[in-house]
Amino acid sequence: MKKIVLTETQAEKLMDKVVSEQIAPSDRYTQEVKCGFGYHNLTYQGNEIDWIEDVKFSVSFDIHVDARSYGIKDINIMSVRGPEAIEIVVIYYPEGAEDHVEADAVVRLNWDDVKIDNDADIGWIGIDHDIDIELEVDQEGNFTASMITVHSKEI
Repeated sequence: MKKIVLTETQAEKLMDKVVSEQIAPSDRYTQEVKCGFGYHNLTYQGNEIDWIEDVKFSVSFDIHVDARSYGIKDINIMSVRGPEAIEIVVIYYPEGAEDHVEADAVVRLNWDDVKIDNDADIGWIGIDHDIDIELEVDQEGNFTASMITVHSKEI
């Protein structure tokens, strides 16, 4: 039997990877995702948005296996859930200014109407590391997600 010697950093990375790939309690799977935002023609504090930085967070989901007497018919991703709200950094140029302004904002997320696209070119059955959120601004000037799109690989 051979022994492997790991540095503290290597051991931490290994443990983080093992923990992130474990099945969550209640038999749900988890995935850390990077979220890109759609914000075409939106304004923040009266100024057109120039950029919104991507955000990382964890989502959980179920994998439903439709088994028949002859074998497996379908494998589908269901019940995608994530945080109720996320913090974003909005970058915009105030009118007449040459320097940009970075402002913190909160986006409320509704996970009840998630669109699951089965278009991911990934090597596993599950969800991709990238998701898309289309933003809108409500009457009080707060950001909300009008659509959350999760890219998955299903059979």
